[in-house]
Amino acid sequence: MSNILANLEPARVFHYFEEICNIPHGSKNTKQISDYIVEFAKKNSLQYRQDEMDNVIIWKPGVGSRTVMLQGHMDMVAVKDENVPKNLETDGLDLIVNEDTITADGTSLGADDGIAVAYALAILESDDIIHPNIEAVFTVDEEIGMNGAAALDCSDLKSTYLLNLDLDDDRMVYAGCAGGATVTTRLPIEREMVSGIFSRISISGAIGGHSGTEIIHESANSASLLGRLLYELREKVVFQLTDVCGGEKDNSICLRASAGIVLESYESLEKLKEELVSVSGAICSAYKTTDPNLSIKIGEESDYSGEAFTRESTEKAVSLLFSTPNGVVKMDPDLKGLVQTSLNLGILRTDEDVQILSFARSSVDSEKFALIKRIQCNAKLHGASVEVTGIQPAWEYNPNSPLCKIVADIYREEFGHDATIGTIHAGVECGIFTDKIKGLDAISLGPNMADIHTTKETLEIKSTGKTWKFLLKILEKLASC
Repeated sequence: MSNILANLEPARVFHYFEEICNIPHGSKNTKQISDYIVEFAKKNSLQYRQDEMDNVIIWKPGVGSRTVMLQGHMDMVAVKDENVPKNLETDGLDLIVNEDTITADGTSLGADDGIAVAYALAILESDDIIHPNIEAVFTVDEEIGMNGAAALDCSDLKSTYLLNLDLDDDRMVYAGCAGGATVTTRLPIEREMVSGIFSRISISGAIGGHSGTEIIHESANSASLLGRLLYELREKVVFQLTDVCGGEKDNSICLRASAGIVLESYESLEKLKEELVSVSGAICSAYKTTDPNLSIKIGEESDYSGEAFTRESTEKAVSLLFSTPNGVVKMDPDLKGLVQTSLNLGILRTDEDVQILSFARSSVDSEKFALIKRIQCNAKLHGASVEVTGIQPAWEYNPNSPLCKIVADIYREEFGHDATIGTIHAGVECGIFTDKIKGLDAISLGPNMADIHTTKETLEIKSTGKTWKFLLKILEKLASC
């Protein structure tokens, strides 16, 4: 086993982080890291529970009567560069220390959230750290839907405070997050045999990004823009669709989308091309700041004889796509500059029917469900159905949180300035735990990381030490109150 991090401080944190990096632990491949944590508990004579999904809970008695949950997830987004021969299902990572950062050679690092596991293990093994009673909760498959936290039986947990260690900025303390849900709209399609001229209209060059953290920039969503484009073109030219498609993930802003169209004649095609110049120019101009490389093109034409949507189904599909909400729906009235509610039209595809997969988010659960009802209402008007899956509860911001005040005061005392207390328009596991354990008061903290989920991912060494010091001060304070 490598010993690259042996001279770094805090020594035991980096010791465990390096051990974790030597164990493959991508999402859905967490059995080995789960068993490692169980063996740690046995070695340190600590009570533990490992469930059928491989979530692990470890209990450690402490000072006073309060019980605090330390929580992070075991799984990482395991990606590698194209030319890297490493098998991330079976191999550990090759760590590199470069001045004040740690990275991995040609792969993601998994500091999200391996550093949380390392912090917790270093605390659990120590006989010198002052802390309250601890319930250390290690979950699986957070990166693919928070599946471990959602399935975890919390009936034997006694914590009143939760310290989630899944934040990537040591200047921040999160005290709330958005809840989410995948909303799938299905529009039945009737087809008929047609003859005419076929071409494909495509939108590309959007900047994309995570639909939670990046949607505030209100950049181009190619799937949503395809609806606008087709709607405005259809006002001028008659065509029939063969398909619509775009996007890869419901929670990613759609980069590319396209539609196959059939026109009656070459004259109709030329008319459409003329209209396309005007409409695409207006759209690209509207996004020239956020998406300067946005491009709308029509492909080469060819004679066509085959199936297409009927004119009525084309009309319904275009209207449904155009009228489906997308982007920022409402800003948070209490927290300046934060999105409260949004919808991302992430995937557009055609099978037997047309499917629109959107991801709804809100930091207020009632607003999230109101948005879903809005989608259902619009779908019903078009003869479409809606399925809602993967519902994640919001972690609603509490301005009067006792834990948040304690943590804010400690941060100011330790570092001489205020932490930024805020919420994130994305999901963290706190929402699930505060929903399951009534009255649980939670915050999220962590060290500086950059480019998480990519092969450029880094963990800042000094910030890891700063967060360790901060975490120990919080535990010491909670042991005495």
